[in-house]
Amino acid sequence: AVAVKVMKPDVPESERDRFRCEAVWGARFCHPSIARVFDLVGVPGQGISWFVMEYLPGRDLATLIARARKRRTHIPMRLIGDVFRQVLGGLQYTHDCKVVHRDVKPENMFVTRDPNTRFVTTKLLDFGVALDRSKPRVQPERHLVGDPRYIAPEQTEHGRKVDGRADVYAAGMSLYEALANR
Repeated sequence: AVAVKVMKPDVPESERDRFRCEAVWGARFCHPSIARVFDLVGVPGQGISWFVMEYLPGRDLATLIARARKRRTHIPMRLIGDVFRQVLGGLQYTHDCKVVHRDVKPENMFVTRDPNTRFVTTKLLDFGVALDRSKPRVQPERHLVGDPRYIAPEQTEHGRKVDGRADVYAAGMSLYEALANR
């Protein structure tokens, strides 16, 4: 089974670039903790684009945190451990590929089950603002990139170089939220 993610035709060019980046990185990466993208389709002149990715039944970690908060319970520690072990493994892989995600947060951590083993599997999503560290930046980032609730302090400073440590910081903020329900 696959999922199709469609871009609306009237979105700004900056969002189109993010959409394309998300598809390209998803297609290039090959890691069990990163959502796979199989194909990117564009219709010239019409601005319609979509990509085909692996279908993931389940919920993002933000939804699981919100449900636990609403019920006044906590996510089981074993589940949190499994989720973050896999997220950090996926981040290590992207960092080895010289790519910084820059938007690590619970909404971009999708918790599903492997269809064959039924084990919990976590997939990193949304590489739309990822930074390719193997290519030199011509200009520094002009806008804040990433969710302000999770980004590392260096991501807020104009012109500051960002590396994989920013993703680890954001994963730590997400881990705190998963553990504390706040």
